[in-house]
Amino acid sequence: MEESANDDLISLAGKQGMKLDIPQIPELLIDNTDRNRTSPFAFTGNRFEFRAVGSEANCASAMIALNTAVAHQLTRFKKDVDALIEKGEPKISAIVEIIRQYIKECRPIRFDGNGYSDEWKAEAAKRGLDCETSCPLIFDNYLKPESIAMFEATGVMTRKELEARNEVKWKCTQKKSRSRLVFSATWL
Repeated sequence: MEESANDDLISLAGKQGMKLDIPQIPELLIDNTDRNRTSPFAFTGNRFEFRAVGSEANCASAMIALNTAVAHQLTRFKKDVDALIEKGEPKISAIVEIIRQYIKECRPIRFDGNGYSDEWKAEAAKRGLDCETSCPLIFDNYLKPESIAMFEATGVMTRKELEARNEVKWKCTQKKSRSRLVFSATWL
């Protein structure tokens, strides 16, 4: 898709895929690897699987962030496609062109290896990507200017709401740490 011209038909022999009946868009490959255990957001054939939350945790915050990011990107996608259509580009051609741009733009975050491996941590650092694994430190990402802008642009949360949620997360984390210390001390 990244290298093709608008009129190219892409055939990917030997791979199982989904035919969309749109000649300009290639078949979507179904993941035939065992990456659904090591990918935080694997496409496993007929769905995306999001795996990031431990069994004791509530996944609501992660889902709010993920759904907000998807909504924000879809809004951007529509604006970008509409801008090309206004310049006279046919609708399908505009869609394909914007998808092609996005594929090129997201190259630094694509990785087909084990997302939990040291190999990925090294590769992420090389690409300038954040690879923090400490949940309490990750909470602060909600307060980065680009995160606040995304949440506010979609109308999901304001800066004050994000700050309040972050404060509560930090307090809950501190409380859990203290209770684990108390529990451990009682067994000594």
